[in-house]
Amino acid sequence: MKKIVRKLIIMAAIAVTLAGLSAVSASAKTVKLKGASFTTTAAAADAVATPVGKGTMTVKVPKKTSGYLRFTAPATKAYSFTVSNIKAGRFCCGYFYVMTMYGKDNSYIGQEKVATQGGEATGLFVATKKSKKSKYVSAATRYLKSRTGTIALQAGQTVYIYFSMTRKSTLKFKIK
Repeated sequence: MKKIVRKLIIMAAIAVTLAGLSAVSASAKTVKLKGASFTTTAAAADAVATPVGKGTMTVKVPKKTSGYLRFTAPATKAYSFTVSNIKAGRFCCGYFYVMTMYGKDNSYIGQEKVATQGGEATGLFVATKKSKKSKYVSAATRYLKSRTGTIALQAGQTVYIYFSMTRKSTLKFKIK
């Protein structure tokens, strides 16, 4: 009887461990951007944008080096968008914009100023290596290895995140 109980406990422990492992691997999401050029028309961006939710994901930027993600805020609060860990084989730099809809019938999208390291900026510049300090470049517009932008959104509000990189690359992207 004790052997049966012991076996059941071991089997239950294994089941719990395996369930935890599958949950961890499911949260590590990879998103591949569709190559797209910059646009200010919401319909054009929506046609090529990859929908994403909150969390951490790996974003693959294509050979065309640019593309869109679409995020709809589930609740009214300030959301942070972070790019880090850029990998491209050799030096790569670029930027990302957080864009909101405006105009009659929300038919256009435009870059928003977001709070970031060193102040506010519309373009959040990132690179595989941090750029040197310069008296000509503000801290908010320097190329950094990791960049976070924060913006307040209303529940149900959709934003487009436009990425433009100098070459095909992968990066870690987090929405919090």
